[in-house]
Amino acid sequence: FSAEYRLSVKSADGTTNHYSQEHLHRFIRQSGAYPGFDGLFNTEEELKAWVEQYRNSVVTEQDTVLGETLNVVPEPQASFVLIEQSTGYVRAISGGRGEKNASRTLNRATDTLRQPGSTFKIITTFAPALDTCGATLATTYYDAPYSFGSKVFKNWWGDNWTGYQNIRDGIIYSMNIVALKCMAETVTPQLGVDYAKRMGITTLSAQDLNLSTALGGITKGVTNLDLTNSFATIAAGGIYRKPLFFTRITDRNGKLILDNVPEKRQVLKESTAWLLTDAMAESMKANTLYQTFGVGLHRNGGGHSRHELCRQERHHLGQCGRLVCGIYSLLHSGNLGRLRCQPDPEECGCRHQQRRNQLPQAHMEPDHDENSRRNGRSGISPPGRYRGSGSLPQVGEASCGGGL
Repeated sequence: FSAEYRLSVKSADGTTNHYSQEHLHRFIRQSGAYPGFDGLFNTEEELKAWVEQYRNSVVTEQDTVLGETLNVVPEPQASFVLIEQSTGYVRAISGGRGEKNASRTLNRATDTLRQPGSTFKIITTFAPALDTCGATLATTYYDAPYSFGSKVFKNWWGDNWTGYQNIRDGIIYSMNIVALKCMAETVTPQLGVDYAKRMGITTLSAQDLNLSTALGGITKGVTNLDLTNSFATIAAGGIYRKPLFFTRITDRNGKLILDNVPEKRQVLKESTAWLLTDAMAESMKANTLYQTFGVGLHRNGGGHSRHELCRQERHHLGQCGRLVCGIYSLLHSGNLGRLRCQPDPEECGCRHQQRRNQLPQAHMEPDHDENSRRNGRSGISPPGRYRGSGSLPQVGEASCGGGL
């Protein structure tokens, strides 16, 4: 749990002081109990006990409390969007975890702007490359050290370069250098931004006309709703539909007051949408970790994800059948790695960790992470590093068939 805390106190001399959770965190660190306190409490009771202790330290009998609010936030937080791509209907949406205790509070699915990361490779780079620039999934780029100006780029797994790789591999393995070279040599940032806007991204600006946009490093960020709907556009055969939360409004007598006519337009060729979906589905089919757990994946499913360097944010987009979902998780304080199990799974009581410990080492490649070589998107290794017993191709052997 984390705390959103506000306290306003009027002293006997007439001065007013305002306190927040930052003061609370500093108080806990300076107390010596948790010198490295990162803002996360193990239990709600522990959180409230520290708040009470801090309140008593700053409020005296002569003081007057003008206002005090405490909001206990379950961590990590998350938002969820589920869209039916054939209609644009938002079938489900969740703006966060925890009990709703006020009106018009923060909706993390529609109001929070966060960096889209590697999910943007699909809509700003590979989509326009296939759709209008003459590229195919077999178009190759050389994966090697790459810089533009003073900025040096590398793949999420580090400095292991793999040579010539095609766009299909770039999608399956979320290869940064392939995406960057595709943007620089084939697409251009202007065209990439134009395609993202066509597919429903509403927060892009002139400051985003640079190569970093190919990797999802943009000025303002995107909402989960916009990003999920852009992938729903791909799942719908390239037809953009504005998300619909209601179809019509009638009065008590059944008279139509408002008819919410769906807005739609073709923004991608149907063949482009098919190729993108086919390539994204490959990243799901190669998922040996989930297959071990017995999780079935629809053969027409597809997905892509991004993980933040500091391991505080994760975003996954997935499509299966007639629905597309976007799941976004955020840890407001601390680090997502802290929420992982302790070395002794029996002590922490985590069945997921127990199952992982039972897997053969060949299936224990770490998760997808831009900085620490972790790949939670699909449990697959980057090209040339796969050690498991699945059906992943070796470098240079990836199939580029399927309607090219």
